[in-house]
Amino acid sequence: RGFSTEYSWCLDEDEAREVNATSHQGGCGGHVSYQTLTKQIIRAGYYWPTMEKHCHQCVKRCKECQLHAPVIHAAASHLHSVTSPWPFSMWAFDVVRPISPTASNGHKYFLTATDYFTKWVEVVTFRTVEGCHVVSFIHKNLLCRFGVPHDIVSDNGTHFKNEKLRQLCSQYHIMRHFSAPYYPQCNGQAEATNKILIRILERTVETRRD
Repeated sequence: RGFSTEYSWCLDEDEAREVNATSHQGGCGGHVSYQTLTKQIIRAGYYWPTMEKHCHQCVKRCKECQLHAPVIHAAASHLHSVTSPWPFSMWAFDVVRPISPTASNGHKYFLTATDYFTKWVEVVTFRTVEGCHVVSFIHKNLLCRFGVPHDIVSDNGTHFKNEKLRQLCSQYHIMRHFSAPYYPQCNGQAEATNKILIRILERTVETRRD
C-alpha cells in the first residue's frame, strides 16, 4: 500500500506475468515504456515486489517494441522550449501522414492538436483533411471542451491556411502562427506527438497482424 492509495492486490508470479502482458500488449496497452507500464499497473491496483524489474524485462523482450523503436540520428543539443502561460492557451496542430493499412471506415489521416502546457493530445481521423474539417475539429474538440485558446501553431498546409480558419480565428481573436515551409522541426511539439502516435500504431498493428 502507498501513502496515498488504497490497498493493492498482491500478485504471484503467474498473475504478475499475465497482468504485465495484458497491460503492455492488450487493447489499451499501447506498448508503452517500462516506467509508464509500472505506473499503469500500480494505478490499476496491483503490486508485487519485483514489479519494476519484470516490467523492464517485459518491454525489453517485446518483439514489436524492438522492431519499431525510434532511431535517433540527431546529435544531443540544448532544448529550447516554447512556453505557454496557462493550460489550453496554446495548441500545436498537425496532420499525420497517411497510415497503412487504411482503417475499416476508409480513414487514413490523423489530425492532432497538442496543448503546450499539459501535453494533452486531441486526435481525430479523416479520409481527407480539408479546411472545413479543421474548423469543425476546433469547434467540437477545443472550444466546447477547453475554452478559446490564445494561440495555435501549425504548418503552411492548405487545411490550416484557408479563409474558413482565418474567419474562425478572427471571430474568437485567436492568434495564428505558422512554421517555416519544408522545416517541420519548427513545430516541434506537434512532431513529437506524431512520432509517439505513429510508434504506438505501428506496434499495435504488428501485434494484431495475424
